[in-house]
Amino acid sequence: MADLSSSRSVYRSFKQILHDRLLKDMLHTVRTTKQSTVWKVLVMDEITVKVMSSSCKMTEITEEGISLVENIGKSRQPLPALDAVYFIQPSQNNVESLIGDMSGKAPRYKRAFVFFSSPVPRNLLNTIKSEASVLARVAVLREVNVEFLTIDTQGFTTDHDKALEHLFGDHGADSRDYELCVESMAIRLSTVFASLKEFPHVRYRAPNPHAGGSDSKVAPIMHEWTYDAMCNDLLDIDGSKYTYEVTTSSGKKERKEVLLADNDPIWMEIRDLHIADASLQLTEKMQEFGKKNEAAQLRLNNKEGQEISTKEMQKLVQALPQFQDQIDKLSLHIHKRAQIATTINDQIKKDGLNDIGKLEQDLVYGEATSKDILSMIDSKQGMSQDNKLRLLLIYAATHPDKLDTAKRLQWTKLAKLSGEDMNTITNLECLGVSLSKKQPEGFSLQFRPRKVSIRPTRKEKNQDEMGWQLSRFYPLIEDVVAELGKNGLPKEQYPYVKLPVSLVGEASVTGQPASAVPLKKPHSVRTIRYNWAAAGKISVGSASSDSGSSTNEPTITGTRIFVFIVGGMTRSELRTMRKLTAQLKREVIIGSTSLDNPQQFLQKLRSLTTIDDID
Repeated sequence: MADLSSSRSVYRSFKQILHDRLLKDMLHTVRTTKQSTVWKVLVMDEITVKVMSSSCKMTEITEEGISLVENIGKSRQPLPALDAVYFIQPSQNNVESLIGDMSGKAPRYKRAFVFFSSPVPRNLLNTIKSEASVLARVAVLREVNVEFLTIDTQGFTTDHDKALEHLFGDHGADSRDYELCVESMAIRLSTVFASLKEFPHVRYRAPNPHAGGSDSKVAPIMHEWTYDAMCNDLLDIDGSKYTYEVTTSSGKKERKEVLLADNDPIWMEIRDLHIADASLQLTEKMQEFGKKNEAAQLRLNNKEGQEISTKEMQKLVQALPQFQDQIDKLSLHIHKRAQIATTINDQIKKDGLNDIGKLEQDLVYGEATSKDILSMIDSKQGMSQDNKLRLLLIYAATHPDKLDTAKRLQWTKLAKLSGEDMNTITNLECLGVSLSKKQPEGFSLQFRPRKVSIRPTRKEKNQDEMGWQLSRFYPLIEDVVAELGKNGLPKEQYPYVKLPVSLVGEASVTGQPASAVPLKKPHSVRTIRYNWAAAGKISVGSASSDSGSSTNEPTITGTRIFVFIVGGMTRSELRTMRKLTAQLKREVIIGSTSLDNPQQFLQKLRSLTTIDDID
């Protein structure tokens, strides 16, 4: 473990560290370079544009002397009087474009400051070195090692939206897509640790050939009842951008956009609350704000068409600039006191999600059967096809070997499933779920009778802790990281790829190969655990942290914990990492190939194998 007692620097979150790497370590160093032009062009590719926009605002980029942002893959106007900053992937096409820009008698830019997002292959480096005219105009050639997208303060993705299809689909490990995805994912994941100056020992979750069901596959399709998850499940949100409609004073309707992100303090405060608590807190905030702020009080009490006195108008104008931002954000979240919350609650009532959500919880904990699903579908004739499918998927994932031919026909008929719908359920087998009954091979898995409080592979949290009946379910990753925090994660289930030096002696007892390579700093234990085997998607680990803490941020006293999930992570899993950070006093960073809402996961599950619709 790293000795943090001597390192009491101000705590910086994972996202802040990456923000500083791009702005300070890259753009600012160029800005302060002698003889560089005052204004510069920033040239990026499709991936690095996403990387930059996930961490930095355009205003911040402009403040570092960037006057124009260009795409290296598109036609660009020559600007020979300006320097250019290249933030690009080390690909063949990008290197060829760089050489084309900076070679010859008339280069596109005055000088080039080149930053690669990941390690440069030797052959591409030699290609650049072979161009004398290009080298003469390259002021900086560096690997910045940032090729991933930050999400929230503690999350990231490697931007592999089709990883589930390429790695778990019917193409298999022999396909070129599989090879490219694994290689690219590994490179981008390595840049996470390079950026944080971490050198982790790798562990993985060992596949279990006898595991038929999979609670970890349930998280992407469960209805999560926090404000954040409900927004992304029920509303039309693109990434973190929400589009909503307002009525102007003249009666016209206008569409506005807002980012539900960490620059919105109200969003940050309520995003992890249950939707009922969030709605209540928003109402209380508006009432409290109205009492304290005269401008807000006037605005709240001013009914449509009511005149305001000159004196009141003067007070409003004087007070409004100071509180306008707070008023706008409150108005956003409460649609003239309930914009988002009311929309969500209306959707919950329309779809009957309280009943559906309770049945989902009961299915996970063995308190309901497929008959209960079919009974609900029959009683709710207006239930959406996606909600039917989500219920059936939850049952299939948590009740292995139950989907025989008779049950398939029954589901198809009574739930009115299409061939594509049934194929989506069958695709759970690609993720390691055993659906059909098979002959036992020297092993039988026994289940408790119906109406038990918990299933053998799951434990239920105390209801006082969870707070709401519809929130009994929690992602399996919470148990795994909690066990890691207590140093209790079984080494048989999570073996090391290379054993740490501190455990080499133990290896002689357990029989695990002692193939660890001594660390340069043996006092620092660094661990990362990941898994992309079909039998499970959990990945966890810990790594040393140089971060201190401050009174305004979480108290961080231990080493970092990293979680990486291949195939996509959920909002509930992201929320759990924030919760565990506070509990363990260790920064828990979660990454994945993508961040998916339930609809996106269903579409990806459909894509694993395809059939012609039989309807």
